[in-house]
Amino acid sequence: MPKRQRGRPQGQTGQAPILKPEDIKRLFRLAKSRPRMSMKAEIALCLSLYLGLRAKEIASLRSADVFDEKGRVRDVLHLRAAYTKGNKTRNVFLAAPKLRQHLAEYGRATGIDQRPQAPLCRSQKGGTFRAGSMARFLKKLYIEAGL
Repeated sequence: MPKRQRGRPQGQTGQAPILKPEDIKRLFRLAKSRPRMSMKAEIALCLSLYLGLRAKEIASLRSADVFDEKGRVRDVLHLRAAYTKGNKTRNVFLAAPKLRQHLAEYGRATGIDQRPQAPLCRSQKGGTFRAGSMARFLKKLYIEAGL
């Protein structure tokens, strides 16, 4: 019986690789080509890549966290302690023009500004994504893109 290997595979550091610009373009092309949930995939990728948010943080976001009362994208995203890994609040600036554009289009397409406590990314059944399901959703995108 072969001996079971412990720890990480030989030659790996345990850190995620740095994505090249062509990898990011491939991810977004894949997200846009999805027959269902293409906008949700784009928004999740934007929040992950542009802001460095974790799956739990993306899954926990409410529309009022991103959009103001008039449906405009906020300048600062306030992450509550319950959303974050270390249970510490933090502010993230929504400064990237591409991110703001994606969020504005997503808000208009989904009418999300009318329901402030609705989850930003709703599951297929219309409920809230869980952290694990958001992580699987993102992982599936990366696998489909060959990353």
